[in-house]
Amino acid sequence: DGIPYDAPVHHVDAVDPVGAGDAFAAGYLAELLAGAEVPARLATAAAAGAFAVTVHGDWEGLPRREELALLQLLDVDDAVAR
Repeated sequence: DGIPYDAPVHHVDAVDPVGAGDAFAAGYLAELLAGAEVPARLATAAAAGAFAVTVHGDWEGLPRREELALLQLLDVDDAVAR
């Protein structure tokens, strides 16, 4: 659509970057399938990617939906502790 969008930034203590891109894509696609607009898709994708890097492994950091909601409530300067 040619419209630029901003995504939220979540400052986390990164442990392992493996799986971050997959988590981002999964979050985006989950919201797309749920009928969400682009800003909501990006917000969920960014949160999922942030969660993914907080633990070792490629799938262990994938968040549940309720964990994503908690991250949305945190100030962007707060680190996520898992």
